[in-house]
Amino acid sequence: MIAVGVFLLGLLAAIAMPFEILFPQRIIVGKSRVQIVRKGSSGDRVELSIPYYNLKRATHEKDGDDWYVGLDLYDLDDPDTYAEPRSQIEKKKEKGRDATIDGGFTASLKEIADILKDRIVAAKRKREADEDDGDDEPEILD
Repeated sequence: MIAVGVFLLGLLAAIAMPFEILFPQRIIVGKSRVQIVRKGSSGDRVELSIPYYNLKRATHEKDGDDWYVGLDLYDLDDPDTYAEPRSQIEKKKEKGRDATIDGGFTASLKEIADILKDRIVAAKRKREADEDDGDDEPEILD
């Protein structure tokens, strides 16, 4: 019985490893959002896309032996936030964060977390500046 379980686990690993090698993920840290994209046979496919204005926090964390970037979002249902599968932004119970980014990129997870922290701060400053400039009162000129 144990031998069957070990065999099935090995078979699963043998299938998953080539998939990751043939169709690797890339992280794109753009001007307005962070994206996780997977290269595929028919081109790139976006798996995760979160605008910086919807990111509350980015952390570099360890869970057992595994490091990851933890992300907290303001609104999981934000129309500009995309995750396929949706479970990528519903990890609060499992990891304590809304979303996580695992390794496998050229940049280290610490570097990614630090860059995202800077982008979150910049987005917050922009949002605050836009709110300060947004005087909705009509101006009366004499």
